[in-house]
Amino acid sequence: MKYFCSILILLSVCSSSLVTENAQQQVGSSCLPNPSFAISSFQASPWPPAKYEYLALNMTGTFQQSFDVSSISFRIKLNNNWGDYEYVVNENFNQGSTISLTFYSYSGSQSGNYLQEIFLMSTSGQILSCWQFIYAIS
Repeated sequence: MKYFCSILILLSVCSSSLVTENAQQQVGSSCLPNPSFAISSFQASPWPPAKYEYLALNMTGTFQQSFDVSSISFRIKLNNNWGDYEYVVNENFNQGSTISLTFYSYSGSQSGNYLQEIFLMSTSGQILSCWQFIYAIS
């Protein structure tokens, strides 16, 4: 019985790690040549998204210069219609700082092909980074 319980625990740990791997995925690509904030990792969870889901987005990168960051802005496109959203950051980051930012987006409620673009903005209005990813909802 002791061995049976140990095997069940091991199987549940293994299966939960497989679910975690599938639920969070490195997605997208840079949409800005020579960004001032170089993104090294961008993950979305859950992945792939379904209708009516909130996506946890995690962006990790390094500042190439010191900047005052005002916000994370993002746009969601479906059928040539854009929706704009913004998270306020208002923090200063030094050159060489590596940070990880987690924020949330909405997958969408309609079937179709989606494009999301995420921008890290400075207080002077400069785009420090741009990241984009696509997905389909049926």
